[in-house]
Amino acid sequence: MHGVKDVLLGAIYKFGYEDLAMRLVLIIRGILLIVIVFVISSSTMSCYGNFEERNRLARCTLENIAIWFINEGLSDYYQGKGVKYLEERINGPDSSLAAEISIEKHGYIAHIVPESWWLISPISCFARVKNKYVYEYWVIQRFSGTRSDVTEEIYFLIAKAEDLDQRRMIIHRTTNFVQRWTAPDGTLISFPMDNKSIYRLKPWYFPESFKGTELEGVEVVIQNNEYVKKKINETVARP
Repeated sequence: MHGVKDVLLGAIYKFGYEDLAMRLVLIIRGILLIVIVFVISSSTMSCYGNFEERNRLARCTLENIAIWFINEGLSDYYQGKGVKYLEERINGPDSSLAAEISIEKHGYIAHIVPESWWLISPISCFARVKNKYVYEYWVIQRFSGTRSDVTEEIYFLIAKAEDLDQRRMIIHRTTNFVQRWTAPDGTLISFPMDNKSIYRLKPWYFPESFKGTELEGVEVVIQNNEYVKKKINETVARP
């Protein structure tokens, strides 16, 4: 590009058109600037896309993490791979952990909080029953901590495994809250209805999923270091 410009300018100066030469320099600079802006804009769009596309990809990323953690990640932990291994699997170019991984501590059976862009997705095991098989009650939540135009999601799942360190299989999934669920072999697993568990579930954020249940219109707040349940008339705004 510079070689062509120099040749053109040399020819113009040779014939005494200095003013035209300066105009040509300005034109060439303008063209180069337009090309640079176009390249940068195209690169940005290809990396990030529009809001709808990025939102779809973020949900897909978090869904994959949730299914992996339930099906394989927790069993990998019980096989001795440890929390660091789980962190390395979750933290990546499109996702990261928003809180520490809690497995059998802080009152959780298992709990991770991955995030991708503006979406946060707590994934929690609330109950476990072990008879011939291990059954677990899981909840996946997705919401935005920064945007009000993002649709919130909640899923209730039952997973089954032969033992704690074995791969789990999701055998039931729904968007409607079920307090009790009976497996084909007669095993009953229930969501714990203590106030602390309900506080972590936050049904007031997902009112459509709790219609017709005993948690419809229920809120749990912390007062004087205690979890207190009360009735509400409308959805509570996310802090």
